[in-house]
Amino acid sequence: YRFDPIERKSYSKNVDQIIPSPNGKYSAIVIRGEIFVTENDKEKSKTVNLTNSPYRDLEPQWVNDSTIVFVSDREGNYDIYAVRSADQSEGDLFKTLKLDITKVTNTPEEESDLVISPDMKTLAFRRGNGLLLTASISDKGFISNEKTILDGWAQPYGLAWSPDSRWLAYSLEDLN
Repeated sequence: YRFDPIERKSYSKNVDQIIPSPNGKYSAIVIRGEIFVTENDKEKSKTVNLTNSPYRDLEPQWVNDSTIVFVSDREGNYDIYAVRSADQSEGDLFKTLKLDITKVTNTPEEESDLVISPDMKTLAFRRGNGLLLTASISDKGFISNEKTILDGWAQPYGLAWSPDSRWLAYSLEDLN
């Protein structure tokens, strides 16, 4: 009998999202509502579960090589959270044994569709049904200076930043 049983599973399909890190060394992977980090080396198969919770954790975005923001329903509705190393001597999310998950937003509306700009300074996201926002994002994943880009009846989708981080493109449904 084992007191701390370890269950190993392999997934070769049903991966929801794969987001490479800024340095290209790692990838954040979403499988069944959990966020994992793995090395981008086909010879290595180790993954690290960053969120390890019964909640749905989705849409990871790398802020830098040591911080990821994501949305989670940990308190009933989808809010933005940040995960980073809590170990002062090891900032690497793949290698650290201590993780710090911090709630970034606390609103009654749900946040979704996180997209970080190529210069890693601005986060675009949706709040509620028709609100599109941008905010400055710090190296630790905290946001400030929220600006409303769109407040309408239709949900913006397909958010994408220009390569120079100056422009944000999105799609809207028409009334027709």
